Amino acid sequence: PSDVLLATFTRSAATEMKERIVDHSEYGLRELADAPIRTFHSHCHELLQEHGYAAPTHLGIDERITGSTRILDDELIEAERFREFFGGFRDDHPEHADFYRALSAPGELLDLIRELASKGVFPAADGWYRDGESHLDGDFEAFRERFDAVNRPRNDGRKQSKLREDLSRFGRDKTYLTDAPSKTELRGGRGTKRLDDEAAEAVFHEDRTELKAFVHDVYHGYLRFALRRNYLSFGFLQLFAFVLLCEDERVREAAAFEYVMVDEFQDTSEVQFKLALLLSGTENFCAVGDWKQSIYSFQYADVDNILEFEARLERFAADLN
Repeated sequence: PSDVLLATFTRSAATEMKERIVDHSEYGLRELADAPIRTFHSHCHELLQEHGYAAPTHLGIDERITGSTRILDDELIEAERFREFFGGFRDDHPEHADFYRALSAPGELLDLIRELASKGVFPAADGWYRDGESHLDGDFEAFRERFDAVNRPRNDGRKQSKLREDLSRFGRDKTYLTDAPSKTELRGGRGTKRLDDEAAEAVFHEDRTELKAFVHDVYHGYLRFALRRNYLSFGFLQLFAFVLLCEDERVREAAAFEYVMVDEFQDTSEVQFKLALLLSGTENFCAVGDWKQSIYSFQYADVDNILEFEARLERFAADLN
């Protein structure tokens, strides 16, 4: 049993796995007591407890993960902690004042940090970890495909595109910067069914240098805040486990399994897919799931992990080397 990592998402599912193994094999619950049949979060927690004391240093953070570091699994409590952090951050970083005025609520930033962590985009002290910034910059061709899909005239060209229709209220009851385009410039003249191609170029290639710097500083600052307050969220557990496995070959070899199986694979995030690969000491990797049962989108699950399994397996393995 110690050769096989069975990863799932809830403690009840892990318990059910053990019971099924007992029903269909020669092993009893006693032999499976210490077997690695657990959730992603609990496995990352165990990995960090054993090897992860200095994992934050790989992101340029001096604070450490200790045996007393708590796991914060209540999103409401974390939201309150983040409000406390962000209040101090605003006082210490007046250079980001323009972005503070644009925020509706600090929770928007916390949601963004959670989503970036689920995709494996992490901040380092002097920039972004590995190729994180390229993910923030995006891929124009991928963007253009989505843009064209919502900018295509409907009803065989007789009806305007969904995108142009959605912009019909542009300019009403809102305050825009002085250099914002007029409604006619953005949507095109009367009788036009779609936005001009130049609109996609203008939107995608807008200079976001200051925005990325703001997000980076908040993200990195909140990681340090959490460690100073001696807690980690589920997302940060996975973040530091991923960084540790990428950076420390000795730990990666010690943590590797001969067989890795992930249950309910349609509910994995991008970073969980990559974690599973980092924990695979061989090519014996098994993914079990059903795309029709994808239910955890609110936890940033990515159903394309199973819909495009072979392509992503190849790409992620190459990214991780």
